[in-house]
Amino acid sequence: MDTLILAILLAVPIVPTVFAWFRLRTKGYGRALIAICFVASILACYLANSILLGTSESGSPGSMGKSEALWLLFGIPLIWSLLAAGLAYGLPARKSRRISGPRRSPVPRLLAWLIVVVGGATSLFFLWQLFDPTIVPRNEGINAILVTTCLTLLLAGYCFGIDRRVKAAPAVLAESEGSVLYLRAFDAERQPFVSGDRSVLRRYTNQLKAHVPLARGKRNRTIHLTLEDYLEEAITSKIGPFVGLGNPADSLPPDGATREYAPDANWKERFLALAQNAKCIVIALGESDNLQWELRQIREQGLSQKLCLFTSPRPVDRELGSLSRALRSEAARKDALAASWASSCETMRRAGYDCDPVCPGPGAVTAFDQNGKSLLLTTEASSPDEYINPAVDWFNTGTKSGRWMPVSCKNCQETIYQGTGPAASGSGLCFSCQGEAEIARKSRLGRAVERHPVLGSIWGLLSLVIAALVAVFLSLGSKWWVVALWPLVLATPWVVMAGFRRLGRVRLHGDMVSSSTSTPVPSTDSTDVPPHDSQSR
Repeated sequence: MDTLILAILLAVPIVPTVFAWFRLRTKGYGRALIAICFVASILACYLANSILLGTSESGSPGSMGKSEALWLLFGIPLIWSLLAAGLAYGLPARKSRRISGPRRSPVPRLLAWLIVVVGGATSLFFLWQLFDPTIVPRNEGINAILVTTCLTLLLAGYCFGIDRRVKAAPAVLAESEGSVLYLRAFDAERQPFVSGDRSVLRRYTNQLKAHVPLARGKRNRTIHLTLEDYLEEAITSKIGPFVGLGNPADSLPPDGATREYAPDANWKERFLALAQNAKCIVIALGESDNLQWELRQIREQGLSQKLCLFTSPRPVDRELGSLSRALRSEAARKDALAASWASSCETMRRAGYDCDPVCPGPGAVTAFDQNGKSLLLTTEASSPDEYINPAVDWFNTGTKSGRWMPVSCKNCQETIYQGTGPAASGSGLCFSCQGEAEIARKSRLGRAVERHPVLGSIWGLLSLVIAALVAVFLSLGSKWWVVALWPLVLATPWVVMAGFRRLGRVRLHGDMVSSSTSTPVPSTDSTDVPPHDSQSR
């Protein structure tokens, strides 16, 4: 009970700290600045406490009283968090500074070296404790060294990567006729384009969350990527440099498209020059007066055939029961995508374009002709290559190589899209019918686990208990026997079901053989020969 109370007391200061963090973030203060201020202020609180109150009478940590320990562990952090929350509430909103030219900041490099120094010193401390374990036990010191070293390398590498990106950012984008221009509303620049399992999506992004080992849980396994995060590598490798005009309020250039921070006085001239040289213009639609002006200029300059519009793909999910969840949420996802497509069509219509009001569905690539009329290139794209390959074929040769021809689902008659070449091969079913057919092909056990994933978790815990009981019954003293028996017990239902299916196939084959042997065979005796045949013989 005392441990539970202590844990609750230690968790109380987290609430005002989280409030202060998000309050300062909404007011325009950067993450690095907030983190540095938080760390410096909490250290200052402990330093002020040691100066004003002094240490315990004996000066040794072991003789510290319970009240003094609670004050250090709970009192000071709580007071600091309340002061931080009050300060965050009272501070004015930070005005965004519009600065042109390349971004230059020493903060990422300094933070990286600070992480290296602190992490290295901590690792050396734990290494010293391996030889002289006076503070940290030897068995815990090895784990502490591994964790500290991994976190130091990961965090320092992330900060050094930001520093390299800052140094490599050009002051003015080089003219290139094969470039891809990125248009978006600055307010919606970080809007998610794809969401899913970070084990699948982390290869497309440099986000810290995508590469840091996190606790288990669906929320920690799910990451959200913007359009430029998801498609930047494929666009650069298959079409050309991915470039765009940067937000003058940026303190550091974001990852993704290479940005040029043009002055407010001549950003329109720079945009027209980049649009003329671009081979393709990718749009991430949003509400912005500047974006509307850019779209109208593209239309007036006769560059509509360079435009390319994408819709978000289906969420990437590899968890147990993901197919059933996708089928249950398919109707709601269609409605949300249709509403987003209608808003995009209205934005394009105001700029003078004729966009098909029928939503093409998830994973769609839409281009435009010289007159501003939309042309569907593909749908149901589930990877960057499936997005970019049809766009490359269209802009290079003017051919449609994706799934663009409307057909009807064989089962429910819903409109789906197929290709005319290699992409034409398919089941001819919509996503819902195809998913239901895939579930129907599974065994009864597989269907039950797919529709109710909690059964898998329950059986996983129950199989561990059974493995432990078997180990006790067989008098297997080592706990590693439980670990060895667990997979065997866990796989038992699937093995049994496979055996029943095998037995059913054997019985079916035996019935077919027996039925074929019991069928009477026509006799070839001379008595069965027709009369005219016997006469002729």
